[in-house]
Amino acid sequence: MKHKTKFILTLLLILSLFTNCGSAQPSKLIAPSPAKDVDVNDIARYLAGIPVSPKSPLFNLTQKKVFREHAALMDKFWSEVLRENVFNIIPWRNKYLLPHFDYGVAFYPLSGGDFINLYLFYPLAKKYIMVSLESPGRLPNLLQMRDHEIQSGLRSLRNAIGNIAKKNYMMSAVMRQEMKNPFIEGTLPTILTFAARMELDIKHVESICLTNSGKIVCARDTANLKEESIAHGNRIIFRVTPTGIERELIYLCFRLRHDSFDPTAPGGQFFANLRDLNVIIKSAFYLLHRASFGRFCNALLERTRLLVQDDSGLPFRYFTTNEWVTFLFGFYTHPLALRDMPNPVAQPELAGEFKKRAQPLPFNFGYGSWRHDKKSNLIIAIKKDSYGKSIPDKK
Repeated sequence: MKHKTKFILTLLLILSLFTNCGSAQPSKLIAPSPAKDVDVNDIARYLAGIPVSPKSPLFNLTQKKVFREHAALMDKFWSEVLRENVFNIIPWRNKYLLPHFDYGVAFYPLSGGDFINLYLFYPLAKKYIMVSLESPGRLPNLLQMRDHEIQSGLRSLRNAIGNIAKKNYMMSAVMRQEMKNPFIEGTLPTILTFAARMELDIKHVESICLTNSGKIVCARDTANLKEESIAHGNRIIFRVTPTGIERELIYLCFRLRHDSFDPTAPGGQFFANLRDLNVIIKSAFYLLHRASFGRFCNALLERTRLLVQDDSGLPFRYFTTNEWVTFLFGFYTHPLALRDMPNPVAQPELAGEFKKRAQPLPFNFGYGSWRHDKKSNLIIAIKKDSYGKSIPDKK
């Protein structure tokens, strides 16, 4: 398949530029399975419309009409994702982001199921954290489903991710609706689908809880806890290559609040302990523009070293020239009005800076893809003490 070959070649080229990222490590987790002997990587491949090994318990399911139709639609979808997003983002990212990256934590608040953008912008992170209100879901037990149930679940999955191809965007209203499908539910199938299409090797998936003291624990262990669980989610362990280091992805269903970085707030100890973050914020409802989120913005920036966002993220006034280096891409004159927010806060200073020094943006990003002229904007902010920091040697 041409698109798969192109992606593998591109990935190998990237990896060749950053060798010695780490050595192989044995898995520290025993992966639970939704059905005996079903590998979680095969589940991810099935959801993504990719063939599985003839030895897999899911192989017979891939021979059915339901899967063949799904695979054809997913191949078409992914070809467009590669053409419109991946092959444009990768060279741009290599030029503007990777020179400042540190192999640290990549953080995506208000993420929905958008793992593809998180990974594309920060492909070298050791740990990924996604936080949003969408239900995390669980691994589907495909072997126990009837054909029409699988068909229903796969249709909802395709609907949830469909706008990524043309607009690089996942609509909250669509996610809320489609991720409620009882057969293939939540953000987990979406994340696994993107991971499989990007040729990542999924090693383990487990349900998790966030405790009031800020600990991430396996959901199976909550019965022995003496403290309250305040959020639930999923932990995914994956590798980029069979001999590469294990990466961790944590997805939490959690409502971010103005005091979320306060250690005394619910979940605050977890967020307060985050440091040296590489952040992505897009299509964020202008939530952080509210005066009540000033504490949140300041606390997040204290912990951030590199940030990619559109104008709906942190207000531009926070990026003072004595502390931050900023780069602007695309087009911005005023914010895009939303159905639930017809008059978002304008940023005339940002509009002036875009007019003076914006560079071209070769892909869709954030709310700009919904403008009549489809002009997106993107802001890179780099903390000055991290600017130009070389990729660390990992020998």
